[in-house]
Amino acid sequence: MHENRLFNFNFILLLQGLLVSQLGSTIYFVTIAIWIKDNTSSAATMGLLGVATFLPSIIIGPIAGAFVDRWSRKKTIVFCDFICGIVPIVIAYLMIFHPEEKTIIVYSLFLAAIISSIMSSFFRPAVLASIPNLVSKKHIIQANGLINSSFNLSVVIGQALTGILIVFISAPLLVLINGASYIFSAFTECFIRFDNKKKSDIETNKNSKNLINELLEGLKYFQSVNGLFPIVLTYSGFIFFSSAVVIGLPYYVEIQLNQTKEWFGYLMATTGVGLLLGSLLVVTPLFKALDKSQVIIYSILISGVSLLVFAVTTSTSVAVIMSIIRGCVFGLLSAWLPSIIQLVSPEYLRGRTLAIFSSFTTAALPLGYILSGLLIDFFEHNTKIVYFSCGLFTIVSVLPLMINANFKQLVRSNN
Repeated sequence: MHENRLFNFNFILLLQGLLVSQLGSTIYFVTIAIWIKDNTSSAATMGLLGVATFLPSIIIGPIAGAFVDRWSRKKTIVFCDFICGIVPIVIAYLMIFHPEEKTIIVYSLFLAAIISSIMSSFFRPAVLASIPNLVSKKHIIQANGLINSSFNLSVVIGQALTGILIVFISAPLLVLINGASYIFSAFTECFIRFDNKKKSDIETNKNSKNLINELLEGLKYFQSVNGLFPIVLTYSGFIFFSSAVVIGLPYYVEIQLNQTKEWFGYLMATTGVGLLLGSLLVVTPLFKALDKSQVIIYSILISGVSLLVFAVTTSTSVAVIMSIIRGCVFGLLSAWLPSIIQLVSPEYLRGRTLAIFSSFTTAALPLGYILSGLLIDFFEHNTKIVYFSCGLFTIVSVLPLMINANFKQLVRSNN
């Protein structure tokens, strides 16, 4: 139900559900990354798993957006969380009762990643498209900031916990925790009243000539907003070059920093701290007063420089600081950019425009994962060359945005 208050019952319920499920998901991700390293010793395998995690959502993302505009968003969100809870429970079963079948478990991880990716392609646009129905227009940016803050808080807690828990608790039990967190979230989301689309909008989508026309309508509208594509493309490039850090991090910790595997969790956690700080910044009055076009440009430039430093340092302290900086930039941008789509999109198109945005940004991750995984293996797990190159390309990628007038006008008109 749409309310003038930011912290209304329905929004808070959605917020806690996202927090709990993301906490379990973070524990799962770190656990699986360490399990793959210990059992396969292949960065390429982790990179391919990253592709399996995101490729399906890239392919069906725009289609999912059209269905989100047709279906009940509440039922979509609950169903996706429930399926995402069942999948890791099956993985945990295989790890507990068939630990010797490592090949089968790896294949199962790929299948689980594909299923979760499909669910995510429906879940994310459904959640984002529902935000304007949960809070008033003046609170949309703050709501996105809080959602990203809850997400990043879960990442911080989950990564720090996993770095400790992995020493005392077996991987199968940590995977099981992920499944339970999603089931719990699905249950609590059943009580949210946020399926507020007008009946006329639903009928308009259902009675459209065909799905292709609906997809083209969403894409045409997306293209009609001057300055929107340059923002999305630059942000996608930023994600692409940043993804190398995740794939190479276990080797960076072991070879360059000469630390134990617990530091993988610690560095991921410090990145999460940055993500949280960046998301919280969006909620503050200070951010509202800033020129957002300059914020985007200088944030990405700073992130590129921090990656250059991260690439060459052997100091854990410097690595921690650079991780926080990069996380802060990502947290700020990921919290604020969807707000532009939400503000410029009409209700009946919102699922499609947000899905298009997600498809572009999501596509950058698997491409970065697979390329960085192959390069890190090619350079015999020496991450310095790959990380440094990504830092340089991050800096170069933002230069065209600096001279784009449409981009600046769009950002300033949706401040």
